[in-house]
Amino acid sequence: MSAINETEPNPDYVRIEIDQTANINDGCLACSIDDVCVTLSSTKVHCIRGNEILHHLLNQGTYEMRMDMEDFDNQTRYVKYSSFNVGDESRKYKVTLSGFSGNVGDCFTNSTIGRVINSMMFSTWDQDNDKINSNCAVNQKSGWWHRSCSCANPNGLYLAGETTGNVSGITYHPWRDMYYSLKSTRLMVRRVA
Repeated sequence: MSAINETEPNPDYVRIEIDQTANINDGCLACSIDDVCVTLSSTKVHCIRGNEILHHLLNQGTYEMRMDMEDFDNQTRYVKYSSFNVGDESRKYKVTLSGFSGNVGDCFTNSTIGRVINSMMFSTWDQDNDKINSNCAVNQKSGWWHRSCSCANPNGLYLAGETTGNVSGITYHPWRDMYYSLKSTRLMVRRVA
């Protein structure tokens, strides 16, 4: 997650990007439910209470969310939701999204494989809030709004493209299959009202 970056093409968006390289190098990969690695600059990374900060930011008004993705062939895709919100700690940071648009299928609110994240609580290695018996955050090595794993894993490990049987990468199933780890994902929010 990172603060506003003035060098972004659209300065109205606030980046909530998690830099996977920094996570691994700075030991933040195993953050608890309260801690998220926050990129403050290209050289400074900290673990903070990221979900709580995100909740307070989104409570200031109505926000949209956009996620940009890139693969190792330098192809790009995006999804955008006209409404995006995250609940507080007592609601286990439950996410609500609506108003999909984009140039790839919707995995967050309407998935053909039944693994949407809408209305899910945030899961980490120490807070198993998904809908299956095993812990998706442990299986996919990422904190996320998992339902039953594998539709999207934007906070997954940086595995550099096609993998064999490894679903722990940075994935977005409607575009590339769950065994292809994307080069990057960038989640951003923008206040619309």
